[in-house]
Amino acid sequence: MVGAGGLQRQRLGLPEAGFGLLLAAGAVGGTAGAACAARLAGRFPPHLVLSSSALLCGLPAFAVAASGTTAVTAVMPALSSGGFALWNVVALSTRRREAPREPLGRVTGAHRVVLFGSGTVGALTGGLLADSFGLTAPFHLAGVLVAVAAAGVAVVFHRTRPPRP
Repeated sequence: MVGAGGLQRQRLGLPEAGFGLLLAAGAVGGTAGAACAARLAGRFPPHLVLSSSALLCGLPAFAVAASGTTAVTAVMPALSSGGFALWNVVALSTRRREAPREPLGRVTGAHRVVLFGSGTVGALTGGLLADSFGLTAPFHLAGVLVAVAAAGVAVVFHRTRPPRP
């Protein structure tokens, strides 16, 4: 099985230090996403911010798989990490605001079980896909799954939330 370092060497032709630079790009994007979260959450409804941030999390994976170029791959970790940070800030503040105080601990615990459990399943599935179908297969699947999830978030929130004044 080949890890992310294998993708950078086999598909992109990056040196070993290239992976560190990709991680640094992700850190910059995550910081920017977190910094913009309050302003975006105050300006747009939560379902719009959450569905947009979900797209920012996953569509870069599809772009990396589809292009395979170093230039595209260099930008995508920043977009993806920005989406993750934006999702985390808005989802956490929405959950704290909307969940009743008494079961908030159970709601948060259930969220963490689903989050960490799905991450484990996703990592195992991604490794198996990469081993069986090539290094870009997990990236293609991630892009599709996140687009479907973002649409689901938009539909569910749109149906359950009254319009903002």
